[in-house]
Amino acid sequence: MLHNLTLNPPRNPPIEYDEHLQELSDNVCRINAVVIRAISLNTAPTSSLIIPQYEMLVVGKNNGEIVFVPYNVDPSHDSRRTVASVKNRQRIKSPITALAIGRRSSQHPDEEIVSISGNGFLQVIQPPPLDSNIEPEVVHTQMIHANIMSAYFHAVEKRHHMELVVVMTDRVVRTYRWDDELRRFAAVGKWELTGQITAVAIGDAPLSGPECWAKLHQSVRYVSCRLGTKKSVEVQQMKSDRAERSLIMPYRCYFVDIFEPKIQEIVILANMRERKLFTPSKELAAAATLRLQTYSILTIIDKFGIVFIYAYNEKTIKKLLLPPIIRFTSLPECVNISICHHNNCLVIAVTAHSKKVQIHTVSMDFIVDLMAEMEANSAAEIETLRKESVSLLETIPSSL
Repeated sequence: MLHNLTLNPPRNPPIEYDEHLQELSDNVCRINAVVIRAISLNTAPTSSLIIPQYEMLVVGKNNGEIVFVPYNVDPSHDSRRTVASVKNRQRIKSPITALAIGRRSSQHPDEEIVSISGNGFLQVIQPPPLDSNIEPEVVHTQMIHANIMSAYFHAVEKRHHMELVVVMTDRVVRTYRWDDELRRFAAVGKWELTGQITAVAIGDAPLSGPECWAKLHQSVRYVSCRLGTKKSVEVQQMKSDRAERSLIMPYRCYFVDIFEPKIQEIVILANMRERKLFTPSKELAAAATLRLQTYSILTIIDKFGIVFIYAYNEKTIKKLLLPPIIRFTSLPECVNISICHHNNCLVIAVTAHSKKVQIHTVSMDFIVDLMAEMEANSAAEIETLRKESVSLLETIPSSL
């Protein structure tokens, strides 16, 4: 007996945007997130990074300057810190296109900020300490490859080393590692892709450890680049409908970035199955993720400034369609969104093309309560499906 074979895996059936989805949208908790800091810059922002241990938002600007914006989660804490900056050290004004924080090596145990300009000018900066007006200090500079649009420090080899993963506009993903003898970052990995990169996610893959997933422009494919010493590359194909305009991320994800406003949906790969996040808006501007001990948080913002907060764990990720738990309004025309967990609050920083910056907080207790409610609903849905399956099996004649 002959069987029809196909080279393409079957896609999940499309989910119709019907009354059920409208109900999901209506049930999202709408709040007015507390604004703990709001400033206006003199030059448009191009990148940002929030650092909870320093209570600091780092903003890279279009003119090559870096601004350090302090904030206070605790309103009773009277901090006299002021906004500090690192001036442009180059003759040309190249925008700061990427910011990351991490430990260079065992000989540099403190976390430091790495900034990268569009022309490849890299700076290592020691951030200013808490409760002081000491200026940030640049401790290292060098030139690396140009056209870098995103960067992230990721621990590899059982967290004994950290690699700087960078995504470039010319269809390339590279990794750098600090060389203590050369006293500079040296390139250790390179992946040349077949298309423009529209989004990237870095996390732990189910079977192969830390990977960088690069979503290709207008394609159902994404490229998984394995990090660490055993570097490899593999082209994967998404099964979801609308995969051409989706960002895919692993369940254990530590970093996401969107480079193209045409991204409309986000898919999480959990237990080798694709789980779609329900987004009432279809024009996503930026995203950020945070992995905690018992659950993960993902925030996305659309071009109108609507922020959606998702929280998921092994119990709730079993849903085929995962709705947001919170939504609120921030700045429209977002450039970047950054999040962190600090002082029992989720801190969310938004930078916009209007040169404005807003830092919001949402109580983690409130998020935990919503998570508990979602877990209860998921358990009830699973039990209902189990009973329906048992009833269906009982209707089947035993002779079959």
